[in-house]
Amino acid sequence: FEGSKLKTLTATIFFTLAVIGAAALLLLLIFSKPIVDFVFPNIPADKLILFRVVMVAAFFNCLAEFSRTLLRVTQQAKRFMTISLVLFVVAVAASLIEVVVLRRGAYGMVEAGLITSVLACLLFFLSTRRHFAVSYDYKMLSGPLRYSMPMIPHALAGIVFMYSDRVILAWYVPLSAIGLYALADRIAALFKTLVNQLNAAFQPHFIQTAEQDKSLAVKHARDISRTVTFLTSLAIGCIALFSVELVYYLLDRKYFDAWRMIPLLASAYCFRSLYCFAGSGLFFEKKTATVAAITVVAAALNIGINLAFMPTYGVIVAVYSTMAAFAASWLLTMLLSRRTFFVGLDNAANLSCLAYMYSTILLAIHINGGFTLDSPHLPALVYLIKIAAIAAGLLLGYWLKLFDASTIKRAFEKRK
Repeated sequence: FEGSKLKTLTATIFFTLAVIGAAALLLLLIFSKPIVDFVFPNIPADKLILFRVVMVAAFFNCLAEFSRTLLRVTQQAKRFMTISLVLFVVAVAASLIEVVVLRRGAYGMVEAGLITSVLACLLFFLSTRRHFAVSYDYKMLSGPLRYSMPMIPHALAGIVFMYSDRVILAWYVPLSAIGLYALADRIAALFKTLVNQLNAAFQPHFIQTAEQDKSLAVKHARDISRTVTFLTSLAIGCIALFSVELVYYLLDRKYFDAWRMIPLLASAYCFRSLYCFAGSGLFFEKKTATVAAITVVAAALNIGINLAFMPTYGVIVAVYSTMAAFAASWLLTMLLSRRTFFVGLDNAANLSCLAYMYSTILLAIHINGGFTLDSPHLPALVYLIKIAAIAAGLLLGYWLKLFDASTIKRAFEKRK
């Protein structure tokens, strides 16, 4: 669609989303008590208000996400960044005022989240208002619904994928081990955020390029994925080499043992990055049912590995199952996309980067073992080995010719 029809489509989708979201919110608020009592039977009655506030915030987050996506699709990076920075400052200020100044505890925290959500909805909507028309055409919903309905099981499977391991951990390991895993996962998730944001920025470019020249879009995906995989692998390798020092000096000592888990969990997001690039063709061809099936299989694999091995081997199984599930999603995407729109990545370069990353992680686990709470230091030779390992990564990038930034620059330049 173009012109006024495009604005009508945007308004139609947004209004439909708002109506469905408002109806869902109303039902959740009405039945919030039995729902919360079923999921969390030991929650005191006076804490129910926390869940209701979060439900309202989630509704405004949905509306904000729609306008936020419009900014991404139209590639308005500067405006997107400006609003995001404003919201970040507001979120931090609201949390400090609610929790530190007013001392409202957990309620203050969720109320600060609600304030930020409402403001995000308002700011993002105002920044994209020119993309809306005061009109509604229900006939335009058939295409978006066919595209998005398979994404519901995809999203639900993604939640199971990410959080089922913590539920299963609660069945088999002590609470302290769950705390170590949760902290390691939280730190490693920084790479998830990086990968997801890069993918969100790349997808509109890929789609627009593929509409004109599919081979050029594949070339851009191939070139950019090589560089992203290398930089991510190098960064994770560096964190692995110095994870023991980072955990010792920056975190509470009771979380010290998390240093082994952090780089392994972070490595899973290299596979997430490769999955995003390889799956670009599936999204372009609107094969969202295939995307959903891949996510469901990966989630099932994650759960199966945890149930089979966690009773015997403990918390480390959750780490390896996460890595295996992300790797499986990438491999399945490469396999199934061959039938539609195959985005052939440079697997030789990508596998070289992955080999370097895991070799560095194994090296780090071996040489950092002498660093303990009782003896928090390592020989000078160990640090020379760490520097040599980083140098080896840089040499790998030079060998793969990944330091030429012009490739990415050319890929993201606006076409005349």
